[in-house]
Amino acid sequence: MEEMYKEFVKMFCDRREEVTEKLKNAFENENWKDYTTFIHALKSSSLSVGGKILSEQAKALEMAGHEFLNGDESKLNYIRENHEKAIELYEKFVDEAKEKNLI
Repeated sequence: MEEMYKEFVKMFCDRREEVTEKLKNAFENENWKDYTTFIHALKSSSLSVGGKILSEQAKALEMAGHEFLNGDESKLNYIRENHEKAIELYEKFVDEAKEKNLI
């Protein structure tokens, strides 16, 4: 079971660059529909490998994205103010996985 967990963590960490690039591009291009989809995927995958704090941050961004897409323009400020925090949490998770020799 431990080896399977390590493999999932490795896959999650190996995809960091790809995932963050998609998020950053959607954010910079103000493509909030794709951003919401990408952050949803990060929420789910991070929770599956034990990244609870990252998952909670991604969930809050996902919910803000849905609310913005449904007409609540005030949620765009939340996304703009918290996007970078999600990226930093992802990087922190990868760094901690390396320190723990999980990858």
